[in-house]
Amino acid sequence: MKLLLADDRKDWTLPTIEMLEMAGHVVTEENRGRRVIAKVQELQPEALILDIFFDQTDKVDAFNEILVPLRQDSLLSSLPIIVMSAQDRKRSAVAPSLFTEQGKTFWLPKELDHLLLVVLEHLEKSGDFLNLDLEELILRE
Repeated sequence: MKLLLADDRKDWTLPTIEMLEMAGHVVTEENRGRRVIAKVQELQPEALILDIFFDQTDKVDAFNEILVPLRQDSLLSSLPIIVMSAQDRKRSAVAPSLFTEQGKTFWLPKELDHLLLVVLEHLEKSGDFLNLDLEELILRE
């Protein structure tokens, strides 16, 4: 799959890109939150992997400044998005449901990034994240 990985933390993106590329995906990285929408428009990726906090670069609110505008754009609204956060999924200040209510979106905590390939495999087979349950994925580990 052709993927755009939008995250400002090199300590996470470098090994993640390596893992994705070893699995056969073509990955482009964007580390500035304010450039994500333009990069999506330019590249037309099959999926976007999006960090929700761009605290090291440009302090972008990914929900209001990236996800909502993408979902409101008629050409980009069906783009599958995997939203990731380093925050503990049980105590996250940002409720995962805020993101998953936006449509073709799946929430995956970075602590479970090893499940990223499983999520992408599901997306490739089915075209969406329906019937994909995070708690069920955790139990299958």
